Amino acid sequence: MILLDTNILIEVYKKNQSIKDVVTSIGQNNLCTSVVCAAELYFGAFNKKELIGIQKDISLIKIYPIETSISLLALDLIRQHVLSNRVNYADFLIAATCIHHQLPIYTLNKKDFKFMPGIQFYK
Repeated sequence: MILLDTNILIEVYKKNQSIKDVVTSIGQNNLCTSVVCAAELYFGAFNKKELIGIQKDISLIKIYPIETSISLLALDLIRQHVLSNRVNYADFLIAATCIHHQLPIYTLNKKDFKFMPGIQFYK
């Protein structure tokens, strides 16, 4: 399984062909995301039609919830890195999801995650 970061999902919606090709090559059964990324997509909807489309599309892949262990791992990552790396809370939750489930992340923002021990990147 490969966890798709919000920026990858947005690029798919923008019809970025190179990103779409990579996502297609991974295969739908190997795609997942975090509930945080799904929520960020919903917040980006401009109208009801877009919201319904996002809901339909996101339901096609596995969405990992925020479990207690993920929240605690995110809190630990924040404690360790907040002074040296000003990444937003959502990215710590996404990283904790990847680390906890041992999932590589496909993202365009590696700088937001590269300092976190245990994070693996796809591509």
